[in-house]
Amino acid sequence: MLFMNQTKTFKPLNPKWYLIDCNNLIVGRLSCFVACLLRGKNKSNFAPFWNLGDHVILINSQKVIFSKDKEIKKKYYHHSLYPGGLKVKTAQELRSKFPNRIIQFAVKGMMPKNKLSAKQLKNLHIFSDDVHTFKAQKPLKLNLDFKLTNPIVSVQNEK
Repeated sequence: MLFMNQTKTFKPLNPKWYLIDCNNLIVGRLSCFVACLLRGKNKSNFAPFWNLGDHVILINSQKVIFSKDKEIKKKYYHHSLYPGGLKVKTAQELRSKFPNRIIQFAVKGMMPKNKLSAKQLKNLHIFSDDVHTFKAQKPLKLNLDFKLTNPIVSVQNEK
């Protein structure tokens, strides 16, 4: 007997590994693209309640750029939960101490606020220089160009 109201769901497949060079890429556009890859929204069997996303490796994270003058004006807030414990850092200060956290905070802000996004964020691997430790996974290199309204993506196998 065939039921009309059945939803077909697919089992998650093996995740892919992508490598993105962050040199001269804008933080907001990069983080939006990475969040879509982490959630798996680029796949045909996307479901918001499954972890179907891929692994993303970001290299040269300290060379990302901000649009306009956000490098000086953007502020990151942290509170120690004690009275008067508000800490404020600009993007320049954060880049000098922790260059990976700029992208990490931006991608986290693009993800939905639930428990699944915390698991999906574990698939994000950020490195501040050219060297990464995931060569055994043979990631596909994505060359991004965000100068146009739609990003141009070309894929290469890393050797």
